[in-house]
Amino acid sequence: MPGPRILWRDILPNITTTLIVFVPLMMALNMLTESALSFLSIGVQPPAASWGTIIQDGQALLYTRPLVALVPGLAIAVSVMALNVFGDGLRDALDPRSKIRLGRD
Repeated sequence: MPGPRILWRDILPNITTTLIVFVPLMMALNMLTESALSFLSIGVQPPAASWGTIIQDGQALLYTRPLVALVPGLAIAVSVMALNVFGDGLRDALDPRSKIRLGRD
């Protein structure tokens, strides 16, 4: 068989579920990385909005108005946790071995 046919017929169906699960997990990691870099003034620059830059701006106001820094931090945490739970749920739903285990119970 030619190489592209092997790729489309044998390899791609076996890695599709892994790629589908990998995307939300990588999105969460990218969100954390971008926020951390923006907080350190390496990522998104101040005219553009980023959770990291908002937390950095709120750092000076932490004692007077703590919600300016805490709300974006909580939003990051909730978003990352939601993406991780979504990726974990996709893995459980798409894993053929878990369906076999559930069928025996």
